[in-house]
Amino acid sequence: MTTTSQPEARVAAQVGEAIARLQDLTLVAEQLRVEVARFWGLTVSEILALTYLDGHGPLSQRELAEGLSITPSAVTVMVDRLIARGFVAKSPHPTDRRRVLVRTTLVDDGSLPVSPNALIARPFLEMDEAQRLAATELMDLLTRHLAQAAARVHDLESAAPPRRRVT
Repeated sequence: MTTTSQPEARVAAQVGEAIARLQDLTLVAEQLRVEVARFWGLTVSEILALTYLDGHGPLSQRELAEGLSITPSAVTVMVDRLIARGFVAKSPHPTDRRRVLVRTTLVDDGSLPVSPNALIARPFLEMDEAQRLAATELMDLLTRHLAQAAARVHDLESAAPPRRRVT
């Protein structure tokens, strides 16, 4: 019979609590994404693309597809829908005339009632600089580790039974 020491038990409890908080944050972020999508009459995938472009853009459609882990053809359809609705626009690449970039057209000047990234930014505006830097460092660390975990799982053979085709 193995026993855990009090420090080990305390660390395990703290890690468990941190994981629960991360899961809560993820769930609430998804709920926010769903509500913003509903408000604008967009799909959750379209809101995800807009928030990704807002944080990383302008991007080529291929870069957007890679960032969202979806196919380039799915991005093409999505971008066409977002252009038709006025949420994104295409523009020539500043140095490579063969490339076209996609950028958001939402300008968050405070007049938009629901701007995806502005809603997320509010708690950071309430932090002091040291808190913002610490939060950013923590999120960078979590992002790196979660991306590595996703890559490891991606490389595993699926445990799911093969899907049967319905004919």
